[in-house]
Amino acid sequence: MQAITHFLVGALIQKFLFGWLHLPWNFLLVIVLAILSHFVVDVFVKITFHTPEPYPEWRFWVIANTSFYIASLITAIILFIPYWWAMLAANVIDIYDWVILRPVQAVKRKKNPEYTLEKYMIHPRIERFRDKHLTWVPNLLYDPKGVIPEIIIDIILFLLLYLL
Repeated sequence: MQAITHFLVGALIQKFLFGWLHLPWNFLLVIVLAILSHFVVDVFVKITFHTPEPYPEWRFWVIANTSFYIASLITAIILFIPYWWAMLAANVIDIYDWVILRPVQAVKRKKNPEYTLEKYMIHPRIERFRDKHLTWVPNLLYDPKGVIPEIIIDIILFLLLYLL
């Protein structure tokens, strides 16, 4: 799912759990649960418009992704002060896979097209789990209507964060 969804889930985890324990246990519990939340959220990525590869020639793809990036940035700015570390923890899996490993793999593939770091990546494991255990989840990855479930999820998460 998009970064905004992970940001909101991380912030909600911190909001609900931070008052339960004293330092450092509350901090550690929030970090662990925020990291684990990434797995839960990404298991359901198929219910959203989230193509595994870029389609810069597809106008809808460009508009949808740009809109989600802008919404993610605005959310990160708004929630930064109270929730930055929970939001970071909720996105650490994406940072590891997409910011660290995949760029290294892309550079190495220029010399050796068969080079892969997939055995170190986490998202392929999430995908294998989903494909094995959640076959009932509808696949909207390439369907523009798939933006609707993620927008609804994000609105619900925002409401939970601010109303509870």
